[in-house]
Amino acid sequence: MAKPRAFESLAPLHQLWVLTLARADFGQCAETARIALATPRSDEGDAAFTYNALAECAVVRYSRPFTRCVLPQSRAAGKPRAPQLSTQLPPTFAERTGLPGAKTVHDAAMRLRDQFFAHSDAQEKHVKFFVTDGGGYSVLRSGAATRTVAPGNLELLERLARSLADSLAHDINRLASRVLPPLQMGNEAVVASHRNLDGGPPAEGKG
Repeated sequence: MAKPRAFESLAPLHQLWVLTLARADFGQCAETARIALATPRSDEGDAAFTYNALAECAVVRYSRPFTRCVLPQSRAAGKPRAPQLSTQLPPTFAERTGLPGAKTVHDAAMRLRDQFFAHSDAQEKHVKFFVTDGGGYSVLRSGAATRTVAPGNLELLERLARSLADSLAHDINRLASRVLPPLQMGNEAVVASHRNLDGGPPAEGKG
C-alpha cells in the first residue's frame, strides 16, 4: 500500500469521514476509561481482569485515528477502481487540546498500543517457561509478561480523549456546513457513501 496521504491534503468529504470516525473513537475511549476507573480496585480476580481489558480497549480506541486507515473509493459500475488511499491523523493533533502533558500521554498510549495491546514486540514481551511439581512428576508451564495502565494514567487518557472529541465536534460541524447540502430536520446525509467520497457531488439528503 502507498504511503498514507497527509490529512490536510485530503478532499473535504474525506476529511469529514476521517474526523467523524475519529470523534467516535475518542468518545468510546473516554467512556471505556470511565467505566474501567469505576471498576473496584483489585490486583487479581474478575475485577482486575475487567479493569485490564477495559483499559486495553481504551488505549486501542484512542490510538485508532492515529494509525493508517483506508479511505472509501468509488465503486461505480463501469468505472475503473481508483488506487487505494489511506491516511492518519498527525501525532501533533493531540496537542491541540492544550492539556498539560498531552504529548506525553499520547506517546505512552501509542507505545502501549504498538508494542503490547495490538502487537507483540519481541523486545518488550517476555515469555518464561518453568517446571513445577505435579505430584510425583514434573509439569512444564509457561507464562507471558502483561502490561496494564495505571489508574492515574488512564484518568489522563480519558481527559485527553474527551477533550479531543469535544474539539472535533466543532471541526465536524464547521466542515459539514461547507460541503454538505442544507438538511431539513429528520434528514441525513450519507457521508460514507462510496459514490460521494471520490471527488463527486455530495450525497443528497434523504428521509
